[in-house]
Amino acid sequence: MDYFQSLLSIIKSFPLISYSVVFLVALLETVIGIGWILPGSTIILLMGALAANGYFDIGDLLLAAICGAILGDNINYFIGRKYGTKVFQQGFWFVKPKHFQQGEKFFKKHGRKSVFIGRFVPSLKEIIPLIAGVFKMRRLPFMVWNALGAVGWSIAWILSGYFFAHSLKLAQMWLDRFEAILVVSVLGLIVFLVWKELSRVD
Repeated sequence: MDYFQSLLSIIKSFPLISYSVVFLVALLETVIGIGWILPGSTIILLMGALAANGYFDIGDLLLAAICGAILGDNINYFIGRKYGTKVFQQGFWFVKPKHFQQGEKFFKKHGRKSVFIGRFVPSLKEIIPLIAGVFKMRRLPFMVWNALGAVGWSIAWILSGYFFAHSLKLAQMWLDRFEAILVVSVLGLIVFLVWKELSRVD
């Protein structure tokens, strides 16, 4: 617990470092191969929860996550344009050719929109930008759909954490109020019963 409190103190004292970590996590979570082992979405969710408790500015947090996600997808896109065919055929780390084939089917089915939709599918968000590069999707449409996806993904995860933590705070506040009302009611009942017994004695 002391370690956790110390970590929170560091986060609050050095917000710029924390925003840099959010940017890096959002970037690496989308990079092919790394995104499958890095729990980036969970980390972003926790950061949103911390924002609800005053450790981050929600706007700056969103900006860091969006920029990281966009850059990560663009790295995959340019890898796809330059080396994608080789990676597509041979696989990359534990990302097998069959995974790329699944992504290819998804891309052919949804076209350009797959860059946006795929951002919300855990097994595809790292693959679709690379496939878009392999198939030489024009840069401007890619960047537009990519930006929309990055914004939507960042808002979804950060605000989920933010509102979840905020809901817990509200629940705790009402629980505290309920406990206070309960204590007052019990004390009032005890006083009433004692007074009633004393009245009988008289």
